[in-house]
Amino acid sequence: GGGPTGSTPPPRVKSRGPFFADMERTLKAVKPSKVGVPTREFLHASYSLITIFDALAGMGMVKADMSGNCDQIWKHMTTPDEETLEAMCDAEVEALGGDVDKAWRIDGSVCNSLLWLKRALRLVEGIMKALLQKPAKTMKECCNVAYAASLKRRTCHHS
Repeated sequence: GGGPTGSTPPPRVKSRGPFFADMERTLKAVKPSKVGVPTREFLHASYSLITIFDALAGMGMVKADMSGNCDQIWKHMTTPDEETLEAMCDAEVEALGGDVDKAWRIDGSVCNSLLWLKRALRLVEGIMKALLQKPAKTMKECCNVAYAASLKRRTCHHS
């Protein structure tokens, strides 16, 4: 079991053209509604964004972590055309008797995977911002600034 059709693997995306052109098209497909963010479209956009690491040396571990978190969320989808990230997290929390703290601490859960995926997406955002704000910075400097703001171990992340 698991997955939207029981055996459908998550999408594997290879960069095929200009990164930003592909990304713009993919992001426009994610249309949040009153009920939440559509899971399948969000994951497709996330998998597409992860391809940026194909062009950044030394980021293989981040790419693997992000892909792994996307894969975990994908495995939990049951109705991909209707499911939202919010509904998936709510269902997990409800199954744990309303224990939000426990839900995000369970490895492989939607809540935990989404938490770490969001932090990694913030890393990518931080790298882009640093590059735009100070183009003279090295990629390593941009990554360090972004890492400190998104993934660096803090008590609030690991308490």
